Amino acid sequence: MPTTALAQEKVWVTKSAYDKAESAHFERLAKVNNIAADVNVSLQDLPARVAKLEKDNHDLRNTVAELRALIEKLDLKVNSAVPEPYIAICPAKPQEVEAPGEDDNEVDLFGSDSEVREKITDDVSFINQ
Repeated sequence: MPTTALAQEKVWVTKSAYDKAESAHFERLAKVNNIAADVNVSLQDLPARVAKLEKDNHDLRNTVAELRALIEKLDLKVNSAVPEPYIAICPAKPQEVEAPGEDDNEVDLFGSDSEVREKITDDVSFINQ
């Protein structure tokens, strides 16, 4: 009967294992509480950040609209500044074009190759005689 009596008793034979499990459980709870606290802090800051981003977005949209209007004004100025083709009531006088050929006096200022060829042919004919 003593063995059966021990089997019925609730004794912690492995107390160290239970202590480790308990400490791990409480450590996990502490980590979860820290994460929850961090989430609450970040969630408190969220509406202010969203409001700031919406204001920035609105300012950027206004700036883009102003720039678009300025570009349209500049485009109108450029288009109005470009001169239209001039329509002449009276036709312009045609310009006289000089005929080439009569101005050439056939004076060779730089000593052309034809003179050198004549001299060479004269020398060759003299040697052949």
